[in-house]
Amino acid sequence: MSCSDCWQGLFGFRQARRPRKSGTPSVASVLSARLSAEGSGPGLVAAGDGDPSLFRLRCGPDYLRCGAKATPGPALYRCFGVEVLEAPCQLHSCTEGLPLPSRVESRLSLPQIIVVNFQLPFEAGPLRGPHPPQDHGCSVVLMFKLKESAEDCPAARLLARFLQEEGHPRPEGFSQSSCLKVVGILENLEDLGIPSVLRPIVRKFNGKPVLIEKESARYGDLSCGFVELAIDIRGFNAVARNLLRRLRSRLPQSTMQLGLLVQGVEDKELPEGFLGVARLQGLDLGRGRAVAAAGEAWPTRYLQSEDAKLSVAENLRPRSRWPVLAGLWQLRCCSRRARRPAS
Repeated sequence: MSCSDCWQGLFGFRQARRPRKSGTPSVASVLSARLSAEGSGPGLVAAGDGDPSLFRLRCGPDYLRCGAKATPGPALYRCFGVEVLEAPCQLHSCTEGLPLPSRVESRLSLPQIIVVNFQLPFEAGPLRGPHPPQDHGCSVVLMFKLKESAEDCPAARLLARFLQEEGHPRPEGFSQSSCLKVVGILENLEDLGIPSVLRPIVRKFNGKPVLIEKESARYGDLSCGFVELAIDIRGFNAVARNLLRRLRSRLPQSTMQLGLLVQGVEDKELPEGFLGVARLQGLDLGRGRAVAAAGEAWPTRYLQSEDAKLSVAENLRPRSRWPVLAGLWQLRCCSRRARRPAS
């Protein structure tokens, strides 16, 4: 075996692609059907709304000094649908082409529907340089609906500001407010047979928030009450991508909860609260629903400016001459300094 084969084995993990059948549904048709019928599609045993009480989030006063955390209240949105979609190209946006109402009355200045599009590559990708364009990967799409019981609170005001303001994605940091982040919990971590070399890392990050602001983009129309948050995992550092790829075979036996929120820092932004939490059981990225994509162009309903798009591309470029060492340094939760409390 050559040296290049070894590196490909560690960071590539190529797999055979499934043949595409004629007459595959469009992304828009699949999501339109899911909007009218709750549930999940192929690639999942079960999916639904998650439980925020399993998590601990920031609370005040003076979080930066005290580092206090508490069990959050109910999420603002309810997860009513999950789809695992695989198209011939990367789905930068999965909501392009969806029929939207002309205008929807807004409550709490928040959209009625938020779609979260996690774009996961099949390969870990190279240590340096752009990700292979032929690796279209798949999208895990979470669909959330604003609860009737959602009340005005710091988390609701922070989310409304996040969706309305310009300048995203913004620089990430422990003390930077209005940054998107995700928290994941593996409920049956000890039953997954994770290799001993990886187990300490997985335990460390289980239930810890991770900033995903620089990998995110926003699509949709607030006046129509519909917004998509797209998160491209290709923007993660090489070590994190490789770790996720090596854990992929364990996902079909896993039960996990994923919560999304906007980071709060000042007392007026605390306590933090979830946008929404989804519970996924038996996630199998290789058995998602095959769909036909309209194309790879940027959607016309893009909430950000051209400068913001260039900022996304800039954030995806490698910034270190030693990407493995840089990846090990960055493969941490939201806390950027060891002496500060975890975010």
